[in-house]
Amino acid sequence: MKNNSLSAIIASSILGICFIIGCLILVSDRQEETEIPPLNPLLSLQEAADYLGLNEEQVKNIISVELASGSFSEVKFPYIRLNNNIYISRDGLANWIHEAVTNKLELGR
Repeated sequence: MKNNSLSAIIASSILGICFIIGCLILVSDRQEETEIPPLNPLLSLQEAADYLGLNEEQVKNIISVELASGSFSEVKFPYIRLNNNIYISRDGLANWIHEAVTNKLELGR
């Protein structure tokens, strides 16, 4: 009877340790999956074009039309030039889209 009790205690201990190790492995895997890299606040011209479903030339056209004729609305197209590269604010672009849809802007006419 003593051997059966000792065997049961050892088996229970091994099972408990395996359970704890398995839980730790699952938790560490979940933490790795849920880590989302931060979004860059600035989009390249190509990223902005992809976001808008346009090509780069169409985005450049929006910028040049706005420069030539002034802003289409209260919200200007959110771009900056750095070293001859154009970057667009991710948050500003979302606001610009909202304003454009709200006012049903027609560009390029």
